[in-house]
Amino acid sequence: MESREQHMRMLKDPEYRELMRSQHRLGLEQAYADLGPLLGLTADEADRLLDVLAEHSIRNMEQPPMFGPTPGAPPDQADIRERQQAFAEQRKNNEAEIAAVLGPKYGEWQAYQQNGWARGQVTRLRQTLALSGEPLRQDQIKPLVDAIAREQSPAQMASPYTISGRPNAEMQARTAEDMLERTRQSNERIRMAASGWLSPAQLEQLQRQQERELKMQELAVRQQRARAEAQARGELPPDAAGSPNLTAAYPW
Repeated sequence: MESREQHMRMLKDPEYRELMRSQHRLGLEQAYADLGPLLGLTADEADRLLDVLAEHSIRNMEQPPMFGPTPGAPPDQADIRERQQAFAEQRKNNEAEIAAVLGPKYGEWQAYQQNGWARGQVTRLRQTLALSGEPLRQDQIKPLVDAIAREQSPAQMASPYTISGRPNAEMQARTAEDMLERTRQSNERIRMAASGWLSPAQLEQLQRQQERELKMQELAVRQQRARAEAQARGELPPDAAGSPNLTAAYPW
């Protein structure tokens, strides 16, 4: 709490505040490097949007925490409601400022934020192909992101298993194995959808990228299965295996 109060005092210094804003701005430039081609923004529009987002980052830092500052004290419900209302109002103002910059492209911005996993896939492919004889062209980026996002949608990846309460190791292993198979199927659909936009050499690189990531997922699933089998044999008590990191198996 003392550290936060000190930081808040420093943010009142215009020079320090601008330094923090500039640091956030640089981070946003890296995180949203594909902003222009995916939203069809001019360089000026992209710069103005990044400026607004950087300012939002600082404003969010200036917001008080959701819960009171006294650890262990029972939460004051009236205070919590007031803070929740302040957060909601801040989000509303932030979105209004973004909409003012983007105009009719605001809906595309919302879709852009939802497609983070697909954008990450395309970014990694761009980095790989940049060193090849067939780098990814600007006109290929958006169709490829859209295709991957469509084939990797929550509806496509939904598991038939419904887990209520804390899942045991066996159920976690079954769910991870099911998701592994769904990833294999999704990868095939993505390659089919991307084949209309990528050259054979580019498509081969996409398949190699998918195979590398699938191998990592397979290793995580094997670890979960090993934990489940060890518990079934009585070699591990129910809680000794801990909570496996399911996001390592299927990160979306």
